[in-house]
Amino acid sequence: MIICTLAYLFILFVTPSAALAGSKYGASLWLTELLPTLLPFFIGIRMFQQSLPQIASRRGALLLGLLCGYPTGAAFVVYQYQRGLLPKHQAYFFLGFANNPSPMFILSFCGSYILHLSYADSVFLFLTIVLTSLLGSLIFSFLYKKRYGVVCAAPSSSSLFTAGKTATFSQYIDDAIEQSFLLITKIGGYVILFCIIGQIVGQFVSLQSASGITALGALEITSGISYLKQAPLSHSTKEILTAMLLCFGGLSAAAQTNSVLAKSGLSVFPYVINKFLNALLAGAIVSLLLRLV
Repeated sequence: MIICTLAYLFILFVTPSAALAGSKYGASLWLTELLPTLLPFFIGIRMFQQSLPQIASRRGALLLGLLCGYPTGAAFVVYQYQRGLLPKHQAYFFLGFANNPSPMFILSFCGSYILHLSYADSVFLFLTIVLTSLLGSLIFSFLYKKRYGVVCAAPSSSSLFTAGKTATFSQYIDDAIEQSFLLITKIGGYVILFCIIGQIVGQFVSLQSASGITALGALEITSGISYLKQAPLSHSTKEILTAMLLCFGGLSAAAQTNSVLAKSGLSVFPYVINKFLNALLAGAIVSLLLRLV
């Protein structure tokens, strides 16, 4: 930890302009994209879980994560896992499957803006990502269960909404806003950190090559995928890389997910391995589909 801290401080002092550019980009991304799009979902999810615990405790509620983007899927999983409703291998399955980029990000930014796909082809890309994540997470969940068995977390409850206590509507809102702002602020810090790292990495790799774009996208998918638009790569290569980066999600999304998993008893490392497996499957499946079409 000390070495990482000193290395980070050294980078800030040695490359101040790149650090400043990355910090500004990350802050702008957080303020203009993540805050207005994620915060309302976080508040809504928190109130949904508190006011409708019977519905929020059903497995079907976990699929709502597919509609909201990182890391809202993880928030649904943690809610059920902490209450002993999910064994650990199933929690990791849903983390890999339901904690994905939002449909709007895939359809509009990746499909239409970056790859210039028709709406139908963009929908097909989204479905491919979902099905690939489902397959990869099933495989990972099976292997995890086979090795570690079925483990459930000990049920826990919120200090405010415990049995025998009745919260007012104002308390529901206050708690939802407080917890949501805490989470979105932590996410903003992770985004800025990884944008700084990405800005510095971008000085040492070619952002016109598949390897350079993959390295940058593995850190933060929005930055990495954005360089595919002007890169001198074949359209099929761009589609394969886009699918792989979307399924992996980037280390920035992993760090955001880790902020949700904190104190839940779930580790981010199996999640990252799951996502890496999903990315490999996505590359293989999209390559096969392009050959068949």
